[in-house]
Amino acid sequence: MKKLILFYLSIIIVLSLNGCHEEISFPIIESITAIAGEDQEVWLNSEVLLYGSSEGATDPVEFYWSFRSKPEESTTEIVNPHQADASFNPDKVGEYILELKASKGELFDLDELKVIVHFKDNEGPNEPGNGNSLFSDIDQDLVLEDVHEDPAIPDYIVSAEIAVNAKLTIKPGVVIQFEENTGLKINPLGSINAKGTINNRIFFTGKEKIKGFWKGILIYSNSEENVLENVSISFGGSESFQEMPFIKGNLILQGDQISASAINLKNSTISESGGYGLYLAGKSYFNVFENNNFSNNLLAAAYVPAGQLHKLNFHSRFNDNNGFNGIETGGELDHYEAIQWTAFNDRSAYLVSSDLIIKSGLKIMEGAIFEMIANKMIQIEGNGYLDATGSEVNRVVFTARDKTLNGFWKGIHFNSLSLNNKLIRTEVSYAGSTKFSGFDKKGNVLVSGRLLTRDSRFHHGLGYGVVAQQPNLINSDVATSNIFSDFSEGFAYPEVLNNPEPPSIVGDWVDWWSLNEEYYTVDTKLYDKTNNIWFKGGADPWNMTAQQGFGLKVSESGKFIWTIAERHHFDPGCISYSAEFITGTIQVTNSLLTFSQDFWKSKFENSCAPDQNVDEQITPGNIPIKYEINRVFNPNSGKVFWELKFTNPDNSTFSYFRL
Repeated sequence: MKKLILFYLSIIIVLSLNGCHEEISFPIIESITAIAGEDQEVWLNSEVLLYGSSEGATDPVEFYWSFRSKPEESTTEIVNPHQADASFNPDKVGEYILELKASKGELFDLDELKVIVHFKDNEGPNEPGNGNSLFSDIDQDLVLEDVHEDPAIPDYIVSAEIAVNAKLTIKPGVVIQFEENTGLKINPLGSINAKGTINNRIFFTGKEKIKGFWKGILIYSNSEENVLENVSISFGGSESFQEMPFIKGNLILQGDQISASAINLKNSTISESGGYGLYLAGKSYFNVFENNNFSNNLLAAAYVPAGQLHKLNFHSRFNDNNGFNGIETGGELDHYEAIQWTAFNDRSAYLVSSDLIIKSGLKIMEGAIFEMIANKMIQIEGNGYLDATGSEVNRVVFTARDKTLNGFWKGIHFNSLSLNNKLIRTEVSYAGSTKFSGFDKKGNVLVSGRLLTRDSRFHHGLGYGVVAQQPNLINSDVATSNIFSDFSEGFAYPEVLNNPEPPSIVGDWVDWWSLNEEYYTVDTKLYDKTNNIWFKGGADPWNMTAQQGFGLKVSESGKFIWTIAERHHFDPGCISYSAEFITGTIQVTNSLLTFSQDFWKSKFENSCAPDQNVDEQITPGNIPIKYEINRVFNPNSGKVFWELKFTNPDNSTFSYFRL
């Protein structure tokens, strides 16, 4: 807005009044207007000529040029700023706002001039709105400004494969289009800092919207300045870079077993690649990886070596029409401390395309899925361990990518003595393609170190489900506490694992209801002798807090606690049950158990006939009874269990079970 200052000049007006001449002074208003000239668009490093002027005030008028704003990191200065005609040399692409002050005494005025600076095209001047051409290597720090507000108009067009050997900063809103088979390489001395915002993203895209149109971005720098945040990279992966032959992708981090590149990748979208969406090579690594989306890429959403999988986060999405909806991986895991690999919110999987060697601690979170390429293996060795613990709803799954006969994978080999090696509620299938070194048998899982596995499912193998070099390297109940099916050789090897010695009577034995509810521990608080309370105050045996099983619990010293809960069905709609709580000691003689009771509390309840209800203490006694322990198959769950079978004098039987 113009600011006008007024002042007064006295002039002499001679008037004739009553024959007399008098001098009378009248205030006369004088103004001044600064004129900075028309806005300009010029090429980078070309001289900008400034022609200032003013209107209104008589000479002498003073002038002063200054910058109101200019691109970040610009250091250019105005030549002859105190003259009407001045100049400056723009050193950065972007927008320069200049201010001209015209003044005379206390009177002054301000005017603005905008200068937009572009890169010069190597083939001639650009037409307005076509974008600035980038065609040569960047050897000095450079800031790319958002020149056009309309995202449909590119701010810059890349017409060559450009190497960045300095700091490249890209401002929010910038749109960069790449000509066919061009690309951007961030060399070891260079860096790329592209930080958009949620509402003003940065775009790297092809001039034509064809999958695999331009090469992509290759980073061979581990600078902490490497940041891609709120950016979109699309339509790359046309050809491989010379530095990374055979690898095509939108974003590639170059590296080997010695050198590495690094990136901070956050809130970004990588799509429409003619190869991988993202590829990390060698020792390259993420400083940050959060909330990124991968879609419509020809190959896997991303390739990430084993050593960097722990940087991936649950909320990133890889399952959107990619050649493989997940993370391709392989190689060696060897960290100073234990790490964990996550499952993903969209059920994306891991694709193991080369042998996975685990030399340090690894915990795999429930729900993670691993698809194995034919004949590839997972091996745990040295100080490493693998803890794959899932849940009934979200198991950890290891299976073949191709489930035909030619697609079977080799299996998991535990060659580590760590007690942390666990397969709990996992699934291992379609393995056993070839033998492991040191084994004469094939299997889905092989153990020459240590392993605990329970509640897992092993199926479809070209050998055994589980093979151990020695029976004591794996839990003795491996064949009874897991589910096996569809193996060409058998469930477990050596044979003693399939037919282990029966357990002793010591431990927890639960009834059939508890077994199917997966309550494997006897609840010793069915009745509280001290306070005369049944069922922890619950309405019935099946509605206690912290519910556990019913059955027989025997300690090493021979003491036992026996809890019994049975439902009865006398009349429809009537709730009826009985409960028993018995304690004492037990003696074992060959196939006979003698229960020497010291306490027995009995309860019967019929909601339709309360006069029949009983809650009384029974006189203890000695009860001898025949028993045997056998292996049995649970048709409901498919698991194999141990059965403690009792035979009454009248030859009727009842049983309890354990893992």
